[in-house]
Amino acid sequence: MPSLRLICCVLSIVICLCEFALAIYEYSHSRGGNLAAIIFTCVFFIHGCITFMYFVGMIRHNPCLLVPFLTIQLIFMTVLGVIVVIWWITAILACFDLIHYKNPIDGMSNCEFFMAVGSLLLILFIFWAKISLTLYHGYKRIERESFYRWRISNGPHKTRSRTFPPTPV
Repeated sequence: MPSLRLICCVLSIVICLCEFALAIYEYSHSRGGNLAAIIFTCVFFIHGCITFMYFVGMIRHNPCLLVPFLTIQLIFMTVLGVIVVIWWITAILACFDLIHYKNPIDGMSNCEFFMAVGSLLLILFIFWAKISLTLYHGYKRIERESFYRWRISNGPHKTRSRTFPPTPV
């Protein structure tokens, strides 16, 4: 069974490669002057660099390099959770024909379309939550190991007070 550190390294490098691939894809569309593509190129590139920092932090056992990625992942999961909740509210409204949207799939009603996309978003949210928890557990392990190494290396150098009361010499 692979170790948690290896799993976190593989997950982070796969996410990093996907982010850089998305940045390259968006860059190919941004050359036409599309402002949204330029923004997404920068976002994907920065997120890829921060994900690479997580990978380097796992290799070097440095918990300080892991924190930026976990922070961005937490923000991403919060935004995705809000999108899922809003989408399900919209799906419930679509079931009562309060929202009319021309869906791209012919033969599906609004309610069916919103329910199908809501189910996919919920599965995506659960999948990313599991990945985020795995990466967080990897961070906790690296942080604990780093603390143990620090405690062992600094243990013999603890200073003690060796003061004695004054003597009448």
